[in-house]
Amino acid sequence: MPCRISGVALVALNKSQIAQLNLPEQLLDAVLEGKRLTKHEAIRRQMQYIGKIMRGVDPEPIQKQLDAWNGVSQQATAHMHRLERWRERLLAEDDALSEFIAAHPACDAQQLRT
Repeated sequence: MPCRISGVALVALNKSQIAQLNLPEQLLDAVLEGKRLTKHEAIRRQMQYIGKIMRGVDPEPIQKQLDAWNGVSQQATAHMHRLERWRERLLAEDDALSEFIAAHPACDAQQLRT
């Protein structure tokens, strides 16, 4: 799977998040330098340098942490798909509401019917 992490995303993190990533020292120094720079051309060159360093780094642990911070996970995606399927059924089928209430007894049936 190709790396989805960009230097821009790493530089945009705050310093405590960067510290939590446990980046290799060379990459950490490059990211912190990127945060310090203000001139457009210098930032562009630093992003290229970060990309070059990233080619030699395993991106999976970094990506997992970024996904966790951004609320992206397989469980969350699966949950959204289940919700979407229920929404479609509730709109299309008359008996879907009764099935939903039976499957989720803690829900407020009166509120759902309204």
